[in-house]
Amino acid sequence: MKNEVDQGQRPEKPGEIEHFEKLFHLQLQMPNIWQNIISDQLRIFAAFAPVDEENTHIYLRFYQKFVRVPLLSQLICALGAAMNRVILHQDRRVVLTQLPKKSEFRMKENLVQGDLPILEFRKRRDLLKEKGSLS
Repeated sequence: MKNEVDQGQRPEKPGEIEHFEKLFHLQLQMPNIWQNIISDQLRIFAAFAPVDEENTHIYLRFYQKFVRVPLLSQLICALGAAMNRVILHQDRRVVLTQLPKKSEFRMKENLVQGDLPILEFRKRRDLLKEKGSLS
């Protein structure tokens, strides 16, 4: 994963990415809880709270450690939270018009290599659903 112009090069597979642990990454910590780790000193926490079958409320929290002065630190966090709202609303139209509404492990979709995390999530979710129906 490199920040470079696309010139038709083959995307790297997960096992080919050197020092992946130093890159920013998104963690699915438990159902509906994500952490977007941008650096050692900056992360965004998101909790997805289902309201009904088709609606979810998203709670975001911005954490930073690079400014330690109390009032300035709070200002930075408030600015980060405001920017998160802007970014979240930029994605709103795409999310609201996305079809199908429900996501399953086996669907008629053409996923690409970059969609591997989506596939892994769906696979784990499918296994948990199967375990839940057996008990």
